[in-house]
Amino acid sequence: MLKPPSGSSHQRRTRAARHAPVHAPRHAPAHAPRQAARHATGRAQPLALTALVAALVCAVGLLPAVAKADPVVIPTAIADILKGQGTGLCIAQAVSTTPQQDFGNLNQSNYNGSLNTFMEAHAKDRTEAVIRTLLDLSNNNSSGLQSSFGDFTNAVDTCKLGGCPWIVNDTLTSFGARARGFLNVTSDLVGKKIHFGLYADDAVSLTFFGKNGAIYPVMIQPPVLGLPTWRLTNTVTFNEGGLYAVEILYAEIAEHAALEMSYSLDDTFVDFARPANQAPVVKLKGAGFTLFPPEMFSQTISGQPSFPDINGCQQCDRQFVNLPGNNGCPPSYYCNEAALCAPCDSAVVCGPTCSPCGGNTPFCINTNGQFECGECESDVQCGDPKCKCDPQAHACVCHECEVDDDCAKGNTCEDFVCVPCATKGQCAGNSCNCCPKAPDGAEMTCATLDGAGHPLCVECTKESDCAGGKKCDLVVGRCVESLFKNEAPDCCGDSCVKCPAEVPFCLPSHFGTACAECRDDMDCGAGKYCRSGHCDPCVEDRRCGKRCDSCGGDAPFCFGSQVVENAVCVRCLSSADCGAGGECDATTNTCVNSCNASCALATPYCFGDKCVECYADTQCPCGGTCNLENNTCTTSCQDNGDCQATDHCKWADDAQTKICTLGQMPDDVGCGSTLGSLCQKSSIGLPIEEPLPVTGVVIVSGLLLAARRRRRDANAPRSQTRSVS
Repeated sequence: MLKPPSGSSHQRRTRAARHAPVHAPRHAPAHAPRQAARHATGRAQPLALTALVAALVCAVGLLPAVAKADPVVIPTAIADILKGQGTGLCIAQAVSTTPQQDFGNLNQSNYNGSLNTFMEAHAKDRTEAVIRTLLDLSNNNSSGLQSSFGDFTNAVDTCKLGGCPWIVNDTLTSFGARARGFLNVTSDLVGKKIHFGLYADDAVSLTFFGKNGAIYPVMIQPPVLGLPTWRLTNTVTFNEGGLYAVEILYAEIAEHAALEMSYSLDDTFVDFARPANQAPVVKLKGAGFTLFPPEMFSQTISGQPSFPDINGCQQCDRQFVNLPGNNGCPPSYYCNEAALCAPCDSAVVCGPTCSPCGGNTPFCINTNGQFECGECESDVQCGDPKCKCDPQAHACVCHECEVDDDCAKGNTCEDFVCVPCATKGQCAGNSCNCCPKAPDGAEMTCATLDGAGHPLCVECTKESDCAGGKKCDLVVGRCVESLFKNEAPDCCGDSCVKCPAEVPFCLPSHFGTACAECRDDMDCGAGKYCRSGHCDPCVEDRRCGKRCDSCGGDAPFCFGSQVVENAVCVRCLSSADCGAGGECDATTNTCVNSCNASCALATPYCFGDKCVECYADTQCPCGGTCNLENNTCTTSCQDNGDCQATDHCKWADDAQTKICTLGQMPDDVGCGSTLGSLCQKSSIGLPIEEPLPVTGVVIVSGLLLAARRRRRDANAPRSQTRSVS
């Protein structure tokens, strides 16, 4: 507390100017030193204090009457609301050995600038620490009016009656202090009138800093002769929730040293600014004010402690706020918006040099406690579903695929790239399913025709691939007895008919050529496959889902209610698929109460109470079907879906089995119908020896389209309705 010399003429003149004394002048303690030397702690000489008082006496006549500050409204926060709690303000304190020079000319206009200049001049010898208690500081001087005790006593259990200690706590040492940090304005405080209260001896100011460096002075009270103890209040309204930089500047001249900061949300409270003992005396605690707890403040935008030691902190010169580089802070630290040294852990300032991130490395990432710029920290930062973030290199590794399901129909995932299926076991033309044997038992391969287009299942790609003098028909890659003269889309069949747009391909068969919608699965759109020359949705056991994969193994049936996007392979569609004693759970499409036997390799599937070779077609070798009477695999086809895209399923010469043969034909079309002229001698449907009549191209194409419409109108998938022939 500032004390004027007893009986001085300046003192009398000052009191006369104020009309009445606020309180009696304080006398120095009896044990105060009189010699010119100062203590080793840097305490100012009593003579220096006397000179300072004299300087203040000269200036006090120029001081205006104390005026209450105008309310403050701050529109924008610096950062978002903290989700957790803060750790407290960072306070820097420095002893003044020349108080007259440091504090002798302070006034309303220069107070903040002069105190900051003083604190920066002592950057090397000031002490800095986090205020981990309620904001109640005192040197606990019990003499005189006990002004150092303030309005809140015994507020902190671990501190003395008047509050927690300063850097020095005697009655003669002059010092300055500066507290900085972020106030966390939570959503419940937004838009409310918050009364900030300060109790201070000798001088104090409170300032907020908004976005882009905007300055909002709230209260400024420089030291005044004879009026060393103050109560100040003012209203601040924050228009949005978030973090606001705050700075408290304090000066202690001598005797009593106290600083309390509190707040109130009482709308009826009337702000004031006056000496502590000037009537009416309104003590802040009695008026319902609450001391600020440390949890409402933080030193960093993230709310984390600025240093590993939660009690440690460091202030920096405000001119370096948010600039790249360390600017007086340790390596890997920068000067943040609160003018505190904070970890360089953002894209604006990152890493040991606190440089901005950008370009290909836009994110600041913590790698084993060290921050560095990187491309990503999580997959979502790569911005592409096909890209994954490498957790070690923090770089986006963009894979076109991870598994086959990431690729489109006809492609497989190899080394994270989608490539056409080009093997006998997985061929693009068969939607990456296997290539069956040719009707004559010859092995098929997966290859492109004429070295162009996608791979498909073929019997030949050149003449030499065919035996017995047969020719290689490069339209379909099949060995035939002879090539047809009209085998082009613009000249198809004996009459050289131009194929319509809906059936643009001209395909050969044993009875001639005919227009078709497709020659393999890749000619159909997504979720469709080529079935005897026309495109059908992939809701079949051999073609299921968007990629038209074949079901098999323990999930041999396609379930999807005729909707490709919903089609999945499942264990059962009905209880009949589970065998004797089995029951199909309609919600999971799994068998319950079925056998749990361990089956041998020859009969690998558990079906009811026995192990069998198969109970579904897709469990048989490529192109084969399951005879459900004895649960064994056969080479017989059941319908066109078991054949190549350009083939149809017909009865063999023995009339006991069916075989796939080249050419389009609707399912379940028998001889004696409009195609009777195509069947020779009997209803077995043997290949004819005569060429297809001129009208055959149109008849076959029309029947195929009609069959296609009938299939699309069907509600139940084939696997639920087909029977063994």
